[in-house]
Amino acid sequence: MKSIVSFFKKIRDVNNKSTDRRNKKELISSKLAVNLNRIKEIFVYPKNQDFKIRKISIKSISRVGVILYLNGMVDSKKVEEHIINPLQEEPCNDEKLTNIDLINKVINVSIADEIDTFQEIKKKILDGRTVLLVDGSRKAIYMDTVGFSYRNVEKPTAETVVKGPKESFSESTQVNRSLIRKQLRNEKLITEIMSVGESSPLDISIMYIDDIASPDLVKKIKKRVQDIKADVVQNIAILEQHLEERPYSLVPTVLYTERPDRVAAFLQEGHVVLVDNSPAALVLPVTFWSFFQTAEDMYQRWAYGNFIRLIRLLALLTTLLAPAAYIAMTNFHENLLPTDLLLAITATRENVPFPVIIEVLLMEISFELIREAGIRIPNTIGPTIGIVGALLIGQAAVDANVISPIIVIIIALNGLSSFAIPNTSLNYMIRIMKFIFSFSAYLFGYLGISISLTVTLSYLASIKSFDVPFLSPLSPYYPSSGDTIIRPPVWKQWLRPLNIYPQDKQRKEKVEGDDSND
Repeated sequence: MKSIVSFFKKIRDVNNKSTDRRNKKELISSKLAVNLNRIKEIFVYPKNQDFKIRKISIKSISRVGVILYLNGMVDSKKVEEHIINPLQEEPCNDEKLTNIDLINKVINVSIADEIDTFQEIKKKILDGRTVLLVDGSRKAIYMDTVGFSYRNVEKPTAETVVKGPKESFSESTQVNRSLIRKQLRNEKLITEIMSVGESSPLDISIMYIDDIASPDLVKKIKKRVQDIKADVVQNIAILEQHLEERPYSLVPTVLYTERPDRVAAFLQEGHVVLVDNSPAALVLPVTFWSFFQTAEDMYQRWAYGNFIRLIRLLALLTTLLAPAAYIAMTNFHENLLPTDLLLAITATRENVPFPVIIEVLLMEISFELIREAGIRIPNTIGPTIGIVGALLIGQAAVDANVISPIIVIIIALNGLSSFAIPNTSLNYMIRIMKFIFSFSAYLFGYLGISISLTVTLSYLASIKSFDVPFLSPLSPYYPSSGDTIIRPPVWKQWLRPLNIYPQDKQRKEKVEGDDSND
């Protein structure tokens, strides 16, 4: 027993030493050779051939310096024209410039500043900056020369709309922030940058409107980001999983979106947005209605937008309940079916050797396989393979008396309805839950469906996203503009949803005679 305890103590001590070593700040020396050797050790030079070292004579201060950067992560032309050439030029007078004067008078880049630790040097170089070490100085200079390759701004692929902006995020943090500011030109829009990850830090931009977002909400989100203990957080999709309060739950509590206009709309309500060099952003906190709605709902006229929402609600219920309702009726509640329809279903199932639950599972799993294969197959033949595969498998299964024709209709309708669910996370949640409802219907009929619905709604009511109830502002009730299932006209949406506790509760002055939002 003592040996086991001592073993775990050793592991704890090793982890603590490793953490201390990472957190300890290592200051830069005044000797260039010492600094250069330490940098070579950090970046495994000369084995790492992407790491570039260029010695130059800085005539402005009559000293020797070293330029450090990673090849492929910087704009080489910018380094040559705006850093190296000005540093090597003769001073225009006999004045000897100081180290800090290089930033203000010599180097021609938009962002440059001093740093004094090797940890900061490592981070700046990994972020695509160029670092200048000067002999005799205890501080280095980093310069903004980022030259990452990324896609141009393109149309959204997962959140397409007919009416509205046709822009999506790209693989550049600066471009993503500019797209948001293009949609929301507000001087109170704040951007704060935090680093996540210990060995390979990722810069996360936290954006919110200073006079709208709740200070407590902003503080809690920043603390949650700061508390992430991970060696590497590769992108925003991995960060989403670190931020979730219930990681084993089927219910998503963070919204992943690729549309800048949708992010701008959430910011105006008091939400907080996280952005990095990924083609998407995270919105938090969120409610169920955030996943159910789309950007196009607001761009369409009142009647059109609400019609789309009702169709989407019908699709969600069909995806969740259609197979379960069919199983319950054929196993327990035959008297609910018209006689002619019951006889037709019975005749088609006469030669089928499997119970109805097996039929449903076979077709559901086959449809999911075809759906996944259609995504992975190259785009040129993916849709064709999906359609042809579904037709061939369905027809062959019916001819072989493995399934009945009515099951093909039920599963086809179920699959089409699932494509109408707008958010990917909500889509996965509903598609997994339909299997739970199907088993409940097979065991207890409509009673099983009722029990599953009750448990599901109770569970959704218990969930919170950063202290915001998941079904609010309906349950529990909070004053809002009523933009949940059915939205009012845009000119009546004068009140921000109070479930996220915005500082400024009104978008505009209340319209006279409108008491629908009180």
